[in-house]
Amino acid sequence: MSKKQLSKLLSEIFQTYGSSTTATVANEIKNIGFKYATISGLSISENDMITPVIKTEILEKATEKVRTIQSMAYEGFMTDDERYEQSIRIWSQAKNEIESEMKKVFPINNHIYTFIDSGAR
Repeated sequence: MSKKQLSKLLSEIFQTYGSSTTATVANEIKNIGFKYATISGLSISENDMITPVIKTEILEKATEKVRTIQSMAYEGFMTDDERYEQSIRIWSQAKNEIESEMKKVFPINNHIYTFIDSGAR
């Protein structure tokens, strides 16, 4: 079950049964998750790691954008809060692009693909 599917399920439970029942169910789901995570057999090896070719390009573009923003802040064209918010937005976008590319290069039976596809962090 992906993070998105789990959120939808808990939302439906909340709407139907309220916060107390939702908290109980969420706690039980957490316990089940921890129990089976320890016996699932999922492991990661160096051979499972595949780096998308485009990752370096995405990081370089994001770095350049952040440098431009830092320069603008240094020159007084934006506040530190604006610089911070824009930098976070740029790095979040870069992370999302890399994640999208990783889904393309990993085979479905790769454990890292399972982690990426679940939405969990």
